Amino acid sequence: GEGASTRDTIDTPMNLGTNYHKGPFEWAQQIGVAKIEQLLSKLSEQDERYLVANALKEEVRQLR
Repeated sequence: GEGASTRDTIDTPMNLGTNYHKGPFEWAQQIGVAKIEQLLSKLSEQDERYLVANALKEEVRQLR
């Protein structure tokens, strides 16, 4: 949300550095940001580490 990085500068290290098959933005594109927002909202009820980022909320809002 602060513009400190781009989708590529996040996905690429997740692919290469952690050996994840897909980075978080690649997963979001495949699964859908609305589903991710719903999941994080539900998880955040138990653990605030999962609070939905404002940038994600805004992206979902723009889709509606």
